Amino acid sequence: MPLLRLTLLVLAVFFCFFLGRTGARLHRSKQPYTRALTWTLRAVVALGGILWIGGFDAIGIAAVLLSAAAFFAGIYVETHPPKAEEIHLFGDEPPRE
Repeated sequence: MPLLRLTLLVLAVFFCFFLGRTGARLHRSKQPYTRALTWTLRAVVALGGILWIGGFDAIGIAAVLLSAAAFFAGIYVETHPPKAEEIHLFGDEPPRE
């Protein structure tokens, strides 16, 4: 049973991360509601399965906390895109001495 719960924990963290990303996109009106709904259902079913099997023990508490952290990490990743690096090709760089 712990292997099943740990597998569901990994899936729940994955689903919550993408739920956070989709929620941030939805906030900017760039995603349909159905995509957010599917990630929500997946996350709820995975977390519900973890808590249904064993309740609020160490794995259950870790699942809830890690899923919440993954959700907010997904929001952060979506709202703070990486900065584009400037690439200097052959003719753009000043000559070295």
